[in-house]
Amino acid sequence: MNERAATGHRRIVVVAGVLCLGFAVAAVLLTLRQGDGGTGGGPAETGSAPSASTEPAATAPASTVRRPLEGFGETAFRVTPPGGPAAAWCALLADSDETRATGLMEQRDLRGYDGMVFRFSRASAGRFHMRGTLIPLSIAFFDADGAFVSSADMVPCPDRAATCPTYGADGAFLHALEVPGGGLDELGVGPGSRLSFPATACSS
Repeated sequence: MNERAATGHRRIVVVAGVLCLGFAVAAVLLTLRQGDGGTGGGPAETGSAPSASTEPAATAPASTVRRPLEGFGETAFRVTPPGGPAAAWCALLADSDETRATGLMEQRDLRGYDGMVFRFSRASAGRFHMRGTLIPLSIAFFDADGAFVSSADMVPCPDRAATCPTYGADGAFLHALEVPGGGLDELGVGPGSRLSFPATACSS
């Protein structure tokens, strides 16, 4: 290779090196800029993009953000497992013919509550069904003294079904407690447990 050709070759190598360095710097800057934006999406219910806000982020877990259900009340309740300490929870309250008939039909979750309590004015032997209910539920029955009677796991039954299974207690009950399917153990509910209602509102 002659001297002129060699000089031209060196210039090409230098220019190529400068270009590569420039691309590398640009890539780093782009990565940093993307990192500042985050990857979080909008609220799960609406699917909308998050808007800029100066308000501080909520510190409470999502499970404690309760969304009341129109027509239903709410109640604090306490479960005392056998040989264990009592634990306080919060439930939607169905205490009228209308709310007891509706229950959790068409709901996709417990709306941030730990369960739904069905309260009857006197001991009942009624049975529950899952027609129009979208999520699996477990139910526990308690007598007038708050003692555990029995429990059952219930599965959704589509509206198009000719008949739906019904679920009842092994004895008379005054309260029934519905929770997400398989969730009774988490609340300490089972044989030997007791249900009571403290004279306080649900804690925030």
